Order: sequence, then structure tokens, then C-alpha cells
Amino acid sequence: KKRYGRLGQFTLTYDMTFVTLLLTSLYEEKSVRMKEHCLVHPAAKHDIIYNRFSDYGADMNMLLTYYKLLDDWEDDRDYKALIMAGLLKKRCRRAVMENPRQAKAIKTYIVENKACENANEKDFDKVAGCTGRMMAELLCFKQDEWSEYLRQLGFYLGKFIYLMDAYDDVEDDVKKGNYNPFSTRYIMEGFDEEVRQMLIMMMAEVCR
Repeated sequence: KKRYGRLGQFTLTYDMTFVTLLLTSLYEEKSVRMKEHCLVHPAAKHDIIYNRFSDYGADMNMLLTYYKLLDDWEDDRDYKALIMAGLLKKRCRRAVMENPRQAKAIKTYIVENKACENANEKDFDKVAGCTGRMMAELLCFKQDEWSEYLRQLGFYLGKFIYLMDAYDDVEDDVKKGNYNPFSTRYIMEGFDEEVRQMLIMMMAEVCR
């Protein structure tokens, strides 16, 4: 809200909230603390923390939402997505200018992910790697002594997120005819355990 207004609040995700918390803690950033009313829970005031990483998280939320809306328009000619993208376009200019590397990573991810979908790619590790490479760049706030660690963390976290979502959505995707890398495997015996082991491996790398 502070950086992008009410419209920006609708782009909020847990992923980028986590990035904000992680970077704030890692860099031991000094924050401005206050209490404000929340749009969703307005009855009482809630703790608010502002710093450069909350601004960064807001930028990443906006970029992810904006490019996803453009992709929805190109794929499905979704006019709602086009209108929303138009509303966000001006707000995103600063985020692109201040974060060119991350903006490029998001655009590259969308292109790579679409190519995998069009090819009906069944190598789920390859597809998950697209999200992993994007998250690697988003977690890497700047080039310093932490950048390689943050990229590794982001890569495996991105893969975890993709695989978890694909697993969670596979039955609905098959019913609707949507792409899912697990579409031919989910009915096989032992599928749940196979995915569980993959997720454990991804999270073990994140924790390490």
C-alpha cells in the first residue's frame, strides 16, 4: 500500500512476504515499526514493519503479477487480465528500472515455462527448474557475499513451490485439460510417496 496503493495490496503473496522476512533478518535491516488498520481485518490495528526489503518485496510482487497478467492475455485473450495489466503498467515502471535483473528473470521464466507447456514436457525436474531459476534471482537482492547462498536457496525453494503446486492441482488439471507434468504419473502406484520424497529433497537443500 505504501509503495503501490490499494491496487498493489491485491498482488500480495506469501512467497514474497517470505523473501522480505528472510532478507530483513539476513541483512539485519533496521525497520520502521508502527501500527495500522488492515483492509482485510480492520477492527484492530496490526503491527507494520517498513524497510528497504519490504519495498523490494512489493516490487517483486508487482512484477510477478504484471507479467503473469500479460501472459494470461496472450494465452487466453483474457480481457480482465489485460485491463488489470494496464492498471499496473505505470506502477511497474519503477520496479523494472530499479530491478532490471529480476524483471528479466521473470520474463525469461514465463517464456521457458510456456515452452515446456507447449511441448507437453513430462520431465518435471526440468519444468520445476524454470521456477527455481527465477526464484534464485528474486532472492538474490544484490551481488555480495550472500548472493550465491541466496541463489541456491531460491533455486530449491522455487522447485519445491512448483512441484507442490503441480501435485496439488494434478487431478483438476487433468479434468480441465490443463498442462501438468504429473498428468500421466498421478494414477501410478507409489506416486504420492515419490512426490513426498522429491519435496523432502528440495526442502533439505533449502534448509542446508
